[in-house]
Amino acid sequence: TDKDGLVTREEPDGWCLGDWCTPTNVEVPAPLVNTAYFYYCADIMAKVAKTLGRNDDNLRFSELAKGIKVNFNNAYYNPSKQSYWEGRQGADVFALAFGLVPEENYHAVFGSLLTHLKNINYHFDTGILGTPLLLKVLSQNDRDDIAYQIMNQKDFPGFGYLLDNKNSTLWESWNGDGSRCHPMFGSVVEWFYAGIAGIKVDPAHAGMKHFVIEPKFISDLSYCKSSYNSLYGKIRSEWKRSPDGNLQILIEVPENTSATYVLPLNKLQIKDDLGENVVGTEVKGKRQVQFKSGVYRFEVL
Repeated sequence: TDKDGLVTREEPDGWCLGDWCTPTNVEVPAPLVNTAYFYYCADIMAKVAKTLGRNDDNLRFSELAKGIKVNFNNAYYNPSKQSYWEGRQGADVFALAFGLVPEENYHAVFGSLLTHLKNINYHFDTGILGTPLLLKVLSQNDRDDIAYQIMNQKDFPGFGYLLDNKNSTLWESWNGDGSRCHPMFGSVVEWFYAGIAGIKVDPAHAGMKHFVIEPKFISDLSYCKSSYNSLYGKIRSEWKRSPDGNLQILIEVPENTSATYVLPLNKLQIKDDLGENVVGTEVKGKRQVQFKSGVYRFEVL
């Protein structure tokens, strides 16, 4: 790191690319991206140490992460604009995704991100690192409608532009320069599983012994059908919108596991396949239903 605590190079004579392959010239500072990941790694190490009961290591990495967060905000947060750096090319996304935004500023920074996306007509302006994180941040804030809009853009820069009727593979860059068989932008498929289908890891339980299903019922979609092969077996999350607007749900919870199904509070009633009401609990502004192993079909009104 430099005198300000920012990661200015990855290794001796390293490239220090930061984010890479943005639609136009990469302008987001590489130290912003690298320092954000430095914080992210330190935070993970603190959590791992805590889980393992290594209190000294937990304290050491927690203090390291705390210092990185201070340095990052001192260097890049712009209080007058309520955004990081210039709020472009994923600068706000890295801060929001990794927990670098102080709690009191979070909603303002997320609002700045939404304004920026509107100004660029809901397209990507991010590279290989910021692109999947943008979708993740939008989904975490229940704006999967915007994520869906961005993912469906058919002009440059967008996936509809990459995968038109003349192309069948992902490119290295948004404009087609370089390799035209490059998997790195395929990282966005995580959002299909964790966002639209809602299959998510519960960090409190190893190996998806317990997991979360929190699907996002995007109005422009009529159905979702997905599965994930976990260590315990197949997890399924399916939903279909009926003509009356109700949702037909099917989930599968593997043997020896359990799941929490999460719904918006405006979904007022849940009925099982016998027409009986399913009891849910309000938690943090959403409705949660607990399921043990099995295959379940129910309707959400």
